[in-house]
Amino acid sequence: MRNFFIVSVAFISFFSFGFENYSSSSCTIHLKSGSFTKGTKDINSIFTFKAVYFDKDSYELREEAKAELQKVLEVMKANPSIKIEVRSHTDSRNSEEESMKLSIQRSYVIVNWLVANGIEANRLIARGFGKSQLINTCTDSVPCSEEQHQENRRSEFVISEI
Repeated sequence: MRNFFIVSVAFISFFSFGFENYSSSSCTIHLKSGSFTKGTKDINSIFTFKAVYFDKDSYELREEAKAELQKVLEVMKANPSIKIEVRSHTDSRNSEEESMKLSIQRSYVIVNWLVANGIEANRLIARGFGKSQLINTCTDSVPCSEEQHQENRRSEFVISEI
């Protein structure tokens, strides 16, 4: 069975789960904390990945983003079968084209950081969504605070394979 988990504090959605040779009863999912615990017959570790945020019109990693990426790095090094998809987003204040380009750059800067720190590139997928998946009502014509726009300028980590 293929696993597909979106693990993020900012955006949590679990659609199907199960492991080959394991029943769903051997898994515990904590939606509020954004963590996933595998059954005792498996790795016995908890994966908690928070979204990584970016400044407006930037794909430069913030220091707090690097701290969160360090957690992703540690989990991936300890669990070499895990594959992760990096999904990056922008706020709504640029054109569709500019937003898509920026979100792709954000995904690649994260993938490149993980590869530079020892993760094999074939375990990572970079995807950009531009402003197509806003998590609040801050669309083009809606006035929003900078904090609200910040919620949309994020990268999330999807465990696509275990």
